[in-house]
Amino acid sequence: SFDRYPVLQWLVVGGWDVDMHTLLAAFVALCLSPGYDAVPYSGFGMASRFMDTIAFTHLIRTVAFMITVLPNPQGDCYRKNFPPVPDTVSEYVAIGFGAKRGHGCNDLVISGHGAVYAACALAIATYSGRRGCGWLAWLGVFKLCLKEVVDKTHYSVDMFLAVVVTALVWVWRRHVYDADDEGVKWRERRKSSKKDPVPTWLVASVVLVLLLVGV
Repeated sequence: SFDRYPVLQWLVVGGWDVDMHTLLAAFVALCLSPGYDAVPYSGFGMASRFMDTIAFTHLIRTVAFMITVLPNPQGDCYRKNFPPVPDTVSEYVAIGFGAKRGHGCNDLVISGHGAVYAACALAIATYSGRRGCGWLAWLGVFKLCLKEVVDKTHYSVDMFLAVVVTALVWVWRRHVYDADDEGVKWRERRKSSKKDPVPTWLVASVVLVLLLVGV
């Protein structure tokens, strides 16, 4: 049992707090960082490659749902979501047409959360230009993947495949906004040039949206 290793449990479950919102906040900060010349890339370009990677990864994930034979990691899934197994054909028909049914109890192979974790880390490691930021992001991904397994939300193979598949899609879709393409990089601002005016309407719109979605 995981409880037999309190130090490991403290490192994985508690100890230091990081979740998907932490990685997403770091990614959003990366997309906003061109505003103060922290990276020579477009925030929209980085976000485009991120969303493109998530879209194709989830397409592959949907296909994977249909071919997995693994049960849900939580052993009592069926009991929580379905009535007792019927004895007769008529009872099967009655349950199918009239009884309340829950969600499926198959394993969601290729974790959706894991795909988002990995995409955030890939974006930070690719565009931030700072190796330490990338390592921190991947450390957070490692911790979150372990926590998903410990909490029995996913199997370890789900998290492993999520990271691997997302990384492969990220490389495959690099043409969306290739960090190595000198043509996409912004030219360095001259020290004597004036600062760009702050678009107050855009800032106000972003703040309003964040308040509406409850962030």
